[in-house]
Amino acid sequence: MTEGNQLSLFQEPKKERKRITFSIDRLYIFSILFILSLVVSFSLGVERGKTIKLKNSVVKKDEKVEIIKKDIEINKSPQLPPKNKSLKIKEVPKEDIKKKEVFYSIQLATYTKKEIAEAEAEKLKRKGLNPLLLKKGKYLILCVGKFRTKEEAKKLVANLKKRYTDCFLRKL
Repeated sequence: MTEGNQLSLFQEPKKERKRITFSIDRLYIFSILFILSLVVSFSLGVERGKTIKLKNSVVKKDEKVEIIKKDIEINKSPQLPPKNKSLKIKEVPKEDIKKKEVFYSIQLATYTKKEIAEAEAEKLKRKGLNPLLLKKGKYLILCVGKFRTKEEAKKLVANLKKRYTDCFLRKL
C-alpha cells in the first residue's frame, strides 16, 4: 500500500472546541454586576437631565425678561428707586401691622435662590421700578413699589399682569 492509501484508513482527529463554562455562583455575580451597572448609568442620566433642564429654565427666564422690557410702560410715579441706594433684603415684620401706617405693594414672584431674585430685581430697577425683596423663611418675595392707597397700585398692576400673570396687591 502506498502512503496516501494508508492515511485514508485513518480519520483525521477532530479539533476540540473550547467551551467557556461558568459555575452558577459566577453567573449570579456577573448578573448582579450587570444590573448594578445599569442602575448607575440610569442614575447618572437622570442627574444629567436635571442639570440640562435647570440650564434651559434659566435661559427661558432670561428670554422672558427681554419681553418685559417691551410690555411694561415705565410709570414715573412715587415708586421710583432712590438714587445711589443699593438693593437690600428686608425681613417681613412680625409685629402687628394695625399699629403702623399701611402701605401697599405688588407681589410679583417668590424665589428660593437669592441670586435669581436679585437679578430679577436689578432688571426691574433698571426699568425705573422700585423693587423690594422680602425674606420670609427660606423664600424671597419680589415686590414692586410702596403705595399709600390701593388705587395707586392698581394702575401699575395692569401693566405688570402682562409679564407676571399671578401678581397681586399685598400689604407691607
